[in-house]
Parts: sequence; structure tokens; C-alpha cells
Amino acid sequence: MTLKRLSPAGELPVLRYAVFLALAWTSVVALSLVWTFRLEERRVVDLARVHARTAIQKDILYRDWNSSLGGLYALASEKTPPSPFLDIPGRDIQTREGHTYTLVHPAYMTRLVNEMGGGQTGVGARITSLRPTRYENAPDPWEAQALHAIEAGAAEEGSVEQLGDQAYFRHMLPVVTEASCLDCHVEEESAVGAVRGGLSVAVPMAPYLVSSRAATHAAAAGHAGLWFLGLVSIAIGA
Repeated sequence: MTLKRLSPAGELPVLRYAVFLALAWTSVVALSLVWTFRLEERRVVDLARVHARTAIQKDILYRDWNSSLGGLYALASEKTPPSPFLDIPGRDIQTREGHTYTLVHPAYMTRLVNEMGGGQTGVGARITSLRPTRYENAPDPWEAQALHAIEAGAAEEGSVEQLGDQAYFRHMLPVVTEASCLDCHVEEESAVGAVRGGLSVAVPMAPYLVSSRAATHAAAAGHAGLWFLGLVSIAIGA
């Protein structure tokens, strides 16, 4: 038995099939790579979201602890001066030794802790409101949009945003008025259970993007190798 070489007329359909298979294989690999990249992007955002939620929930936990105690007294100093926005009896007390202690309520404590921790952890957090008592607590455009969404019924708000020249995952959870809050906010019309404001946090995306870059490079290399092997197989088959 002898093998006969295909005639030019017979080679043309084979070549067409090979080109079609090569294009189809390239499309499949490309779609797979794009899908892998999107899954990786979603994974990175989800990791940053978990980090942000954990940071905010920690703040909410110690705020609730402070509130359950009716506030805490700290030695008045440059780091903890008496709050000019807290005008209630017993805000400042003096010991027999002559030391002055001032009442640190939940919002004041949250601000002090976040100012101290922001420079150490790189995670910036703060309390904000559409009706702030302090001017410094006024929301920026993203926080204002998040507060409006939360007051409209959203449980939380979060997205990747650009701050300066770096990307951050910004997240916000609501701050709800409790009965103990009314001891300090006596002049404000805020019902118990109503949204008083929000705790906002900004988590740097840089560490997550570094690990994601390595994963996407590995995925791209793997897909390139698979694509090349597929083309070689198609050529051999043709």
C-alpha cells in the first residue's frame, strides 16, 4: 500500500480547516485569559473589601464599648484636649491632686485612634456625616454619595477610587443612633435607630496589586504555552 500526496486542490480545504481551527483555538485561549484576569481582579477587590470591613467593624466594636460605659475620662492634655463640641455637665472633672480629666465620647475616641493609627497602618479611617458637628467631619464627594445611598437603605458602600496618585478601596458602613448617643447629642433631632452618619475607611490597593500582578503574569505565561502547544498540534494534524 502506498500513500499518495494530496493534490493542490485537496490541500486547500485542509489548509482552510487548519486556519479555522487555529483562529478558533486562539479565540478560546484569549477568552479564557480575559476571564482569568477578571476573576483575579474580582479576587483582589474582595480581599480589600474584607480588609476594609474588618477595620470598620473594629471601630464600631470599641465605639459601642465606649458608648455602653457612657464615655471614658482621659487626662486632659495636648493630645486629648476637652472637646469644644461637647457642652454637657461633667465634661471636665478635677481630682484632689489638681489633675483635670475630660470626657472622651465614642466619636472623639474614634477620631483620636484613627489619627494615631492611620500613619502606622496606612489605612485611613474616619467618621463623617451629612450633618456634621465638626467641620472637619464633613464628607468628601465620594463619602457624600455613600451616605446618601446608606440613608436610602443601602447596607454598605464600597468601590476602588483614586486618591492622589494611588488607588484605594473605599468602604463605608452606617453609624446608627443609639440611646446612649443622645446623652451627648442632646440638641440634635435624631431618633434612636436612625442613621447618624458613616464610618469611612480607605485601604491602599498597592499591596494587593503587587500580588495580583504576579498571578496575572503566571496566568498569561501558562495560557501562552497552552496556545502554542495547540497551534503545534493543529499544524501536525494538518
